[in-house]
Amino acid sequence: MKDDNDRLLEGTLPQDPFADAEPLNPDTPEATTDENPAWPDPLPIGPVANVPAFPVDTLPPWLRNWVTALATALQCPVDLPAMLGLAVLALCGAKRYQVHVAQGWDEPLNLYVAVALKPGESKSPAFAAAIRPVSRFVAEERKRTDPEIRAAMARADVAAKRTDHLKTRAAKASAPEEYAKSLALVEEAVLEQGAIEVPVPLRLVLDDVTAESLEAVLRQQGGRIALMSDSGAPTLR
Repeated sequence: MKDDNDRLLEGTLPQDPFADAEPLNPDTPEATTDENPAWPDPLPIGPVANVPAFPVDTLPPWLRNWVTALATALQCPVDLPAMLGLAVLALCGAKRYQVHVAQGWDEPLNLYVAVALKPGESKSPAFAAAIRPVSRFVAEERKRTDPEIRAAMARADVAAKRTDHLKTRAAKASAPEEYAKSLALVEEAVLEQGAIEVPVPLRLVLDDVTAESLEAVLRQQGGRIALMSDSGAPTLR
């Protein structure tokens, strides 16, 4: 059998390298030469199923009215405001309610929500409308607790300076009686300083956080926090 090198030397190598090509599968139909060939429908990736409509009627009237009104105003599927509303309610109920499954088996109200929509489906406006009451509540609480936090910070600062001052006096004491008395005052000041609790500003929603930072925020906020974003950004890094 001659190969292309032999044909090249003989001058019989065809101009079209695929002129004498044969299909691997004889049953394969010949390629069409039309300018606009008909392509078969692409095969779906993964299982295809008809998603049922969101059961809006199962929601309480006040939430159902909000969901339908927002979906109508934004011209978006009711699924979007409904899922966002449930996520906000889960945040509000966190650390307040639990699901009692059985004797000795209680579960917290943790809810994982993901809504996938195409661009221009009003995800950002719907998210802003759902999170607005939470943002307003946080702002009001921070305004209410700000004086208390500032006062506690001032007490902690004064206590720290007093402790440092007493430490200096104790270190300079020469007589044993004076040293013992100064040391007792230092210990008392340290206990008083440690007893001062400085509240942290309220924080309920995060949009991007590391696992280490999330642990710290959870401790500060009493174990209640929500990771929410209109772009799907919340991930633990």
